Amino acid sequence: MVEALKKRVVTVQYMVKENEGHGFQNEENQFDFYGAMGAFFTKHLR
Repeated sequence: MVEALKKRVVTVQYMVKENEGHGFQNEENQFDFYGAMGAFFTKHLR
């Protein structure tokens, strides 16, 4: 997905949380992730 977005010149943001593995299990990290995802959708899916 990242490669496809970059081909369309869409800036891709990465989120890494030191207290997580693959995916976000910590509730606070889930809020951060879904907030960032919502902002991305608002910006790019008008």
